[in-house]
Amino acid sequence: MAQQTRPVNKARLEDGDTPTGSQYADLVDSFVALADSTAQTMTSDLQTPRLIATTEVSSPQINATEVSASVVNTTILNTPLVSASAANIGILNVSTVSAAGASANMMGRFRVGATAATMGDIVLVQHVSVPSNNTKLSMTRLPNGACILDVKMFVATRVASAATQVDVLIGTSTQDTRFARFSGVTAQAFYSVPTSVQTSAWQNVSGADALIVVHTTSVSGAISSAASGRVAVTYYMRQGS
Repeated sequence: MAQQTRPVNKARLEDGDTPTGSQYADLVDSFVALADSTAQTMTSDLQTPRLIATTEVSSPQINATEVSASVVNTTILNTPLVSASAANIGILNVSTVSAAGASANMMGRFRVGATAATMGDIVLVQHVSVPSNNTKLSMTRLPNGACILDVKMFVATRVASAATQVDVLIGTSTQDTRFARFSGVTAQAFYSVPTSVQTSAWQNVSGADALIVVHTTSVSGAISSAASGRVAVTYYMRQGS
């Protein structure tokens, strides 16, 4: 009893044929059994417009319109949408990832193009609005082990009047300037932290340092209540972090 191809099974069931018991057994083994609980193997590609698994999807490569499962394990994933509680993906080509719960992680390297030469490690950005007063605002907590690459700020509407100087501090709840400080901000502009001030404090962020706080303070004059802008922190998650 063994799996047989469609042409072999069809040839055994032509008009006038008398299939044997073993040939019927081959026919049963040649197709997916919906009630079986043991693993079933397909040697050909599986094409479907939507793949929904109640527990886990595991495959060396997945090409699908949508993947929805509790866990997704694959080396290469090509799909517009992933919905999972945990995703362990080597090479990712996806438009939207919806991963609920704290255990949702993308691991390994990511492909940005069609060839292996375009693989790289993922870089992420967290951002928060620039406050127009002395209130401390927190951005989304960075994952433990993240390495900060850069801190930038774009002021769309001046954060101060012409006679006011403002400092924007990027740090933690206990160390206002741990990661960056933009001094003397007065108007609409783009600010980037010089490489010379990037210290070891940027590496392997964890614990209290993972929650980055943005704090605007007035050096002279009053901070404009109509201020608008964003502070962005770019960070890198090492493979296996």
